[in-house]
Amino acid sequence: MTEHTERLKAESEFWDKNISEMLSDVERADLQVEDGKFNDKLKPQLPFYGLDKAVKMVVDIFGDLKGKKVLDCGCGNGFMATVLAKHGALVTAIDISEKSVELTRNRALVNGVSDNVNTLVMDFEELEFEDESFDFVVGNFVLHHIEIDKTGPEIKKVLKPGGKAIFIETSAQNKLLMMARDCLTGRYGVPKYGTDDEAPLGLEQTNELNKMFDGKCRLHYPSLVFFRLLSGYISCFKGPTLMRLVYRLDSATYNIFPGLRRFTYYMIVELEK
Repeated sequence: MTEHTERLKAESEFWDKNISEMLSDVERADLQVEDGKFNDKLKPQLPFYGLDKAVKMVVDIFGDLKGKKVLDCGCGNGFMATVLAKHGALVTAIDISEKSVELTRNRALVNGVSDNVNTLVMDFEELEFEDESFDFVVGNFVLHHIEIDKTGPEIKKVLKPGGKAIFIETSAQNKLLMMARDCLTGRYGVPKYGTDDEAPLGLEQTNELNKMFDGKCRLHYPSLVFFRLLSGYISCFKGPTLMRLVYRLDSATYNIFPGLRRFTYYMIVELEK
């Protein structure tokens, strides 16, 4: 078994287990995606980290999605595929996890957009589509799980001329957050959400993407997530009052010091062919 095959197997097993645990207590109502809303009921904690704003920014950057062909890479629980389909996109959703693909298919059905969502089990690093098949490519927290030098050309290959690829990703630009992540996640009661192979995107990876896409890589920072993330790492820094405090600290810093926005933990990577 090659290193690539072993890594894919580990990723597939990890996310199959993750989705199976999620489905054990999920209700039909949790699969609903409300029109005009960008919060995922399966992950109610995400608005606290500003990820509803990130999803809205993705939709806004794409613009008119009616009839547009979109490839959702690493579709996960199907939230992004469903949001885009409800905006009129024709979505092909892929994942290496069979459980993720199954959940995405069911979520599209519950939301009445199953005709607009096609699901496939597929490796993001070896896309099985014809050249220039899609208007847009999208992904949530997927680039930092793969090898950029292999996947970048695959993304560019399947995009139509002028097409865009947009990814919500974790960022490695804040060294303090990276140190806390390395030292605390998976220890001291701090949960670890990813596999051992993944790591937030650094400038090396985004610069590589910028070269692949001829200087058309743009980074967006829809919100500053710094104090909020630290509060999750420090067990004594919890409770509703402190959660409101760290949220306001992040918001104030974002508005007062725009130069610090790039030190957020979450960013949007926009690529244009």
